[in-house]
Formats: sequence, structure tokens, C-alpha cells
Amino acid sequence: MSHPKQNTVGKKFNLKIEILDNSMVDNIPSEENIEKWISESFQFINNENKPKNNKMELSLKTVSSNEIQKLNKQYRGKDKTTNVLSFPSKSKDSKYWPESPRYHLGDIVICPEIIEMEAKRQKKEINFHWCHIVIHGFLHLFGFDHVSDSSAKEMELLEKKICIYLGFSDPYLQNLSDKH
Repeated sequence: MSHPKQNTVGKKFNLKIEILDNSMVDNIPSEENIEKWISESFQFINNENKPKNNKMELSLKTVSSNEIQKLNKQYRGKDKTTNVLSFPSKSKDSKYWPESPRYHLGDIVICPEIIEMEAKRQKKEINFHWCHIVIHGFLHLFGFDHVSDSSAKEMELLEKKICIYLGFSDPYLQNLSDKH
């Protein structure tokens, strides 16, 4: 049975991250890395849905490939596995959220099995691919998406900037064969 890990990160904002590891695999990055990636990503977000309240929280859960496929079918109508799913809170409400209590940004669900498989297939270092997918899921919580070509370009550019800032390379240098 896993226990939630709660952390407060960030210099300019107060973000509590609850990490639930239900995947039963060993290739999950450290809490410190996940916290750093999310915390550093926040400074790159400049859109109208960014909460004015600096007290926020989010949940990150790891799951098996079977579970993520069920969630993908249930919430997106796609009966297949995926690397990450994001479930944003009502971001429009964040502008009007009071200073207290914390604003729940949403939930990110990641499948470590898929991350590992993609990293091997794309010949990427596992920690780098994890970083990219955590950032990708986090950006979805702020309304970024890849539904249209223009929104995909905007999101990918932001992902590139963040990954490079964090000391990794451009995650799109190799053509990703299965975007979700």
C-alpha cells in the first residue's frame, strides 16, 4: 500500500505536491526531481489562467498500463494506453480563489511502464523523458493542449524552453511516434 508524500516547493509560490505511487515499479524519479521540474516549470507559465493565489496543490499518481488505459477510455474515449493524463480543476475559478485555502490545480496520472518503453524506443535517458512528461502533464493543468496545430506548437515550444532551462535537450528533436 502506498502512502501519499506531501511536499511544499517553490520560492515565489507555495505548491504542495501529493505523490501517490501505485505502479509497483522502480524507475520513478525522486520526489526532489519531480518537485524541481514542476516548481521550475511554474515560472514559465504566463497565461490568463495562472492562479493569483500563491498557495496551490496538485496530485501526481503513478499507475499501471491497465489502469491508465481504463482512465483514458473513461475520460477521453480512447481505449489505449498513454504516458500521461491530466485532470485540471476549473482553471477559470483560480482567478477568483481566495488567498486561503490552497487552490487545487488538478491531478496528473503517469504510467511508468509507458515512460520506460518510450524512452527505450526513442533512445532517451529515462530521467529526461520523465522530466518532459511531468512538464507536459503540468502544462495541461493550465489549459495548454495539442488539439490544434497552433496550440501544439505553443505547448511544445514551452516544453522545449523548460527542458533546456532544466539542463536537458529539446524533447522534440526526435520525432515522437505516439503523442497522446
